[in-house]
Amino acid sequence: GKLDPNTVVFELADLSFVSPLRKKLNLVVSINRSTQKPMISLFKQGSDHSEWTLNDTSSANIRFATLLPSREKHQNQYLVIFYREGSSSKDSDPMVCTFTTSSLVQQLQQSGKLKNGQELQELLSRQFLLAGFKLQHAFTHKSFHVQAHRGTKEGVLYFLANHILFGFKKPILLFESHEIGSIQYSNITRITFSVTLILTTGERVEFSMIDQEEFGAIDSYVKGRQVTDMSMSDELKAKPLKGASQGGELDRAEEEAVDVGHEEEDEEEEDDDYTGGNAEIDDTSDVSGDEEDEEDEDEEDDEEDREIELNSDDD
Repeated sequence: GKLDPNTVVFELADLSFVSPLRKKLNLVVSINRSTQKPMISLFKQGSDHSEWTLNDTSSANIRFATLLPSREKHQNQYLVIFYREGSSSKDSDPMVCTFTTSSLVQQLQQSGKLKNGQELQELLSRQFLLAGFKLQHAFTHKSFHVQAHRGTKEGVLYFLANHILFGFKKPILLFESHEIGSIQYSNITRITFSVTLILTTGERVEFSMIDQEEFGAIDSYVKGRQVTDMSMSDELKAKPLKGASQGGELDRAEEEAVDVGHEEEDEEEEDDDYTGGNAEIDDTSDVSGDEEDEEDEDEEDDEEDREIELNSDDD
């Protein structure tokens, strides 16, 4: 629709969008004259006709909104907004744009929106709260990102406090902690490995070609939530290369994973009595898993994958 300047609450100019459109646009928060409720619209510079609109910015409709650091350009950030419905497009692709932090800060200071000494995150959080939803501080000091592939598409896999996100080429994927039943490592070589998220619905989502140097970070992310770590089957372990060193980082990670698996066996009796809920995992939540009993030692060679059970208590 056409923009009425008198309804504008807040504007961010010259952002590079990657979804739902791929172009430079202005983000405008304004009041819908018909409903008298906030909405988000995207406009070309100098135009008053919107290219895309999200009519419902209530907290009930905004599934997840946050700022994420760019892996490729350290001075850049992504603004990510996932919603359930109510956009002007037929698909519910999330709204994702990127910007250079210093440039946006300068823009907002010149417009008088950002005061000296005020943090950008603080200003954006306040403005979007006025629009009806919370901008979460999802990327904490314990969060990290790794390069990964989803099929043939290369992207970045973000491990956040309560979510795992893959972006930023369509489809952009978001998984809440309570949606993930287990995690599985596979296709392990001395260079790369794959991570498969097994959802509570039974759906499996694989991310491949992850550098083996990232194994430790992902393993620590999982252990930090007190997840049961089953030992890896021999057929999935890295095959020794002729003349290659046997002391690689992944070798040590595999040995550590096996040790953790044995430690969890001692807690098996306690785990059998555990009933997990579907609450989101935060940094202080308890997460436990059940380790399947092996019928006999011969079946270890038939184990195809290494699974990590994720079950969190209700907060």
